This record gives sequence, C-alpha cells and structure tokens, in this order.
Amino acid sequence: MRICLRITFRPGLDDEPFLEIVGRNGNLNRDSEDFSFLGKAEDSTYALSEAEFALELEPWSHWLGMEIDLDTLAKHPASEIVAHCLWEMTCFGFDETAIDEQREELQRRVDEIDAMTEEEKKERLIPMEQVLEGINTRKNDYH
Repeated sequence: MRICLRITFRPGLDDEPFLEIVGRNGNLNRDSEDFSFLGKAEDSTYALSEAEFALELEPWSHWLGMEIDLDTLAKHPASEIVAHCLWEMTCFGFDETAIDEQREELQRRVDEIDAMTEEEKKERLIPMEQVLEGINTRKNDYH
C-alpha cells in the first residue's frame, strides 16, 4: 500500500476541492469483486484507474510501513504529507485503542446488516440516493 495525496471534489457534496489521503496498492478498480455492481464499462477511465482505499482505521504500524507515492512526493512538501498523515491517523482517536474500538464498531454494524433479510433491509435501511438527496437539500438550505 502506498500513501497518496490527491485533490478531491465531489459536485453536490463538496463546496470546494480539498486534499485527502488515500491508499493505493496497484490493483485496478475493474479487478475489485464489487466492480460488476457499479455499472461501469470494463474499459472506462474508472475501471482502468488504480483502486483507492481509506486509511484512517489502519493500525499505526501499517502506516509506518507504507511507501509514499512518488507523484505525491513530487507535488507536496514533506511537512504537508506528514500533516495530512497525522490528521488521517487520528481521525477516530488519538490512541490505537480508540481506533480499534471504532473499527470493531463498524465491523459489528456491517455484520448486523449482512445478517438482515432483504425484507429487513428494505424496512430498516435508507437507500443511498435518499441520503444524498437529503444532504443536498439541507446544503441548499444553508446557501
């Protein structure tokens, strides 16, 4: 896994572009087991792009063993890279016990959803489209 800084902007969600850290390991998006559910063509730009991973719940020992992406090193000073790494590493807490607890809670929730029947999912979960619609509506209320 390599640490990469990249500019992110999601129209409708973000007010302006921002730098974020992602992990990349050389695998392409089209090689992901979930790719078939995304509705993207096998030869699309997305399919042929390197998969990106969230790193905030990674153990700190993993962070210390990761390389910094060469493109990131070329575009950003070391102090900026370190600052973004520290920000990301402490997103869920300032010690590894707190981060472990967050990871375990997220896994518990995933397991709970995986154990639901399709009927329970329809009854208890909110489709992503509705969540995004609600975010955009609230966001427009503030502008």
